Amino acid sequence: MILVTNVTKFLLVLTFCTVWSLVTARSFDFDWNIAIYKYTVHIVNGFTGTNETLEAHCKSKDDDLGVRHVAVHNEFNWSFHIAPIFATTKFSCHMWWSGGEKYLDVFRVDGKFLDECGENNCFWMSRNDGIYFFFFNSKEYFLVYYWEPWHGKHTEKKMS
Repeated sequence: MILVTNVTKFLLVLTFCTVWSLVTARSFDFDWNIAIYKYTVHIVNGFTGTNETLEAHCKSKDDDLGVRHVAVHNEFNWSFHIAPIFATTKFSCHMWWSGGEKYLDVFRVDGKFLDECGENNCFWMSRNDGIYFFFFNSKEYFLVYYWEPWHGKHTEKKMS
């Protein structure tokens, strides 16, 4: 009987700690039926001195969002939910324009990455020299990837 009581107490404390961590977490929308995190990824065309369209083909293991044509000073965005336990969601994009191309992960479940996104929004901006990421803590875009040479042929690599 003592063993059952201690196990029961342990499970109650564990449940309380889990619920408390979910309720106090900064980056999530809470639904009382199920605890979920909602994120939005934004792909922004920030080219200057040109009216060139940014092409972006984004997908995850389960969802292919197709090729999007993002006009200058516009954005393409999508939202999705992830469960806080055992989440493995990752979105990758192939972005290109006449000045180059780049394959990159634009979302992944990783504590450091999620902290850098902040506020449930991950912003990526194309600029003439490369692709910038908006770091939530500093409230600034920083160059993360330079464009790789692209010679006008669209070849689709496998994105994971």
